[in-house]
Amino acid sequence: MGKIDILGKYSDDWLKNPDFYLSLGKRKVLYIDNNIFSYITNCFCYTDDSQFLEKRKEAVELLIFCKENDIVVEPVYAIQEKLKFNYSEENIKNKFLYFRQFLTVCYLPNEYLDNYFVKGNKQKLDLPLVKADYDNFKEYVSKYKMLKEWKSMYLLVLRIVIENLSSKPNEAKLKNIFDFMYYDYQIRTAPVIYCFYYFSDKHIISKINKYKQSKSFEENEENLKNMTWDLYFMTMAYKNLSEKGKESFFATEDKCLKELMQFLMCYVAIDEMPEDIKNEKIRYIIYTIAGTREIAEYYFNLCCNPNRITDKNRFYLKYTDEEFIQKRDALICKLEEELKKISSVENIL
Repeated sequence: MGKIDILGKYSDDWLKNPDFYLSLGKRKVLYIDNNIFSYITNCFCYTDDSQFLEKRKEAVELLIFCKENDIVVEPVYAIQEKLKFNYSEENIKNKFLYFRQFLTVCYLPNEYLDNYFVKGNKQKLDLPLVKADYDNFKEYVSKYKMLKEWKSMYLLVLRIVIENLSSKPNEAKLKNIFDFMYYDYQIRTAPVIYCFYYFSDKHIISKINKYKQSKSFEENEENLKNMTWDLYFMTMAYKNLSEKGKESFFATEDKCLKELMQFLMCYVAIDEMPEDIKNEKIRYIIYTIAGTREIAEYYFNLCCNPNRITDKNRFYLKYTDEEFIQKRDALICKLEEELKKISSVENIL
């Protein structure tokens, strides 16, 4: 794990400057990942792990920075990851405790947090938890219950892993994935960026591929979910950055996710440029990662060329929401079975 950083569509110098945030007239929201959320809630737990204490200190410093600069810290995606799709009353009540711990730390005065964790670095908070409305919390998490985006990203992760296990060169794998997304499923900015890095021969991100070829599908299920959470976090980041009326920022210490997110932020900044400038910059930045002009032009002509774009073959536009979910879930089952067969053969060999 690396250092906790704030990510956004602005330069690092701006993101580290408090005056920059004060100059923004919009509502400011920072989405945190599960690791940062856990460091904050663990202020109530005893530990003598020096590395963990240092990470907790970083998380508290981030919280102080946000409070000083009127930035709302939003843990919704971290809580969803903790729930692990278990929306039973017992599990939601259990996560409600974490949420109250998080709120308690958030409501403490900055001076107290600074003295207790940053300077003093004591090991445990011993304070009553703030009151919170359980019904509101339940509604807060339940509105994301279907996690439609997550399952859509899980399908893509399955397809990516299956393609990667083939013996074809990376460039051919990448073309196949783009064809699948464009003609048979859905083309989305965040998954495209993820794929460019995943299949890149030039810019290798450590641990982007968590699927262990030597293990069975069942042994890899948690790895597949972790890859999906990376892609889901990227996808929701892109969606939040497009919302008007607020400025969205993101924080993570995960080196793999951080590098992916940094490129995503760069892409978002380019996307806001005039069309003629934007297209050339997209070409250049894709070439920089992909390493070959051929694959950069292939993607550009397939997905960015206004004369080529057509909706008639788009999987997700053929159906209503309910039909889309049924088709998608059936495709997930099919891909899981395919990956199980491939993995069992790999283990025999």
